[in-house]
Amino acid sequence: MNDFVKIQGNDLFILNKDLLGLDEAQLWISKAEGPTDNDDERVKKEREEAKAKGEIYGIEAMDLIASQKYPGWFEVSTINWPVGTYRLIIHSRAGVKAPNGTELQNLRDAEYSWPKISEETIKLLSEEQKKFIYREKNGQGFCFRIKINEDRSMESAGEL
Repeated sequence: MNDFVKIQGNDLFILNKDLLGLDEAQLWISKAEGPTDNDDERVKKEREEAKAKGEIYGIEAMDLIASQKYPGWFEVSTINWPVGTYRLIIHSRAGVKAPNGTELQNLRDAEYSWPKISEETIKLLSEEQKKFIYREKNGQGFCFRIKINEDRSMESAGEL
């Protein structure tokens, strides 16, 4: 897989279906920074507190289906997203093992199949693609980030 994400102009980016090998997936959209540890109880409590305040703490989910316009890709419209930096994580639906994804487990957030993004995979990416990659602070792997600017243009916002 050469590219896993492509910005298609203002308000649209596409994700490569080969990340999971599925025609349907979910995208978790959250604030720019992820958890720094694996304390499930703290994460749950902070999510509940943020939700009570009407804030996005952890996750807003978006269902994805294979694009008709861009074969081999999922389309993600950001037309209604506020300006800012977003941490984005694609995964299978709950209980669905993706052909190219991780095994399912009985742990928090492990009932989903995640893309297998390893250090080796990252080394093979182009410099442009590496700019999207964000290393999770809790050591649980990688996701990607984008930034939506005031003029609605988008850019990579990873930290590799």
